[in-house]
Amino acid sequence: MKNARNISQTRRLIRHGLMVIFVGLLCGFGLGFAINGEVGFSPIPITFDYTMAAEPRAWRSAHVGAITNGMMSLLFAAVLPFLALQSRAAQKVVTGTIIVIWGNTIFYVAALWAPNRGLSFGATDAGPGNLAGAVAYIPAVIAAVLLLWIVAYLIIKIPRSEEL
Repeated sequence: MKNARNISQTRRLIRHGLMVIFVGLLCGFGLGFAINGEVGFSPIPITFDYTMAAEPRAWRSAHVGAITNGMMSLLFAAVLPFLALQSRAAQKVVTGTIIVIWGNTIFYVAALWAPNRGLSFGATDAGPGNLAGAVAYIPAVIAAVLLLWIVAYLIIKIPRSEEL
């Protein structure tokens, strides 16, 4: 990455990566509440009986998945300056990565309310389909295909040692 525009794009990628990590950290509260079977912040003695929308397994996926996607974004931001990308190419990689991390985050959060775990429009062995399943599935498929393209593109763009 060669100019101030690319630095701006890298900062944009870092910002979105940190926002996705923040969502993942919030999902950590959902995980704790789902495991404990109540909403409360020990040692504060105030708790609320509330059954979380999904099992702890789903909350764990949302928590870890969002954090991992945010970390991937930060990793891409760290390596982009070492690749021989023109400004327009860097912008496409950054925008694509932002779409991927938010698409995956939408998947993890919407899947909390999807009996089929957001893996299809309809019923799966996991359970029946519903609107939350479709909302989870669509961005997940887009993110998966787009991420494969981005990673393949970045592999191709790794400079040879003699180009450094």
